[in-house]
Amino acid sequence: MTKAIEVLNITKKFGKRYIFKNLNLSIEDGEFIAIVGPSGFGKSTILNMIGLLEESYLGMIKVKGQEILKIESRAATILRRNTINYLFQSFYIIQKYRYLSVR
Repeated sequence: MTKAIEVLNITKKFGKRYIFKNLNLSIEDGEFIAIVGPSGFGKSTILNMIGLLEESYLGMIKVKGQEILKIESRAATILRRNTINYLFQSFYIIQKYRYLSVR
């Protein structure tokens, strides 16, 4: 059975500091997990990697069996839209569209 998400031997550095070194994670379809930890320990980084927002790392991430760094741009957009969903802690929106006017 194909895993929903597989993180295989991921290594990520910022400067000389390792955020992850050979990180492995496997999530089954329908499984819920929590990624918790102190500020600065890589929670957002791993979510950005899985969500196809961060491409600078060593190792492999698969979503529904597809290696995400090998997915074409259009297919990545579809995967992001239909398969991978999460809410950002801070919404990064364009300032001039910050508020919605309702008539």
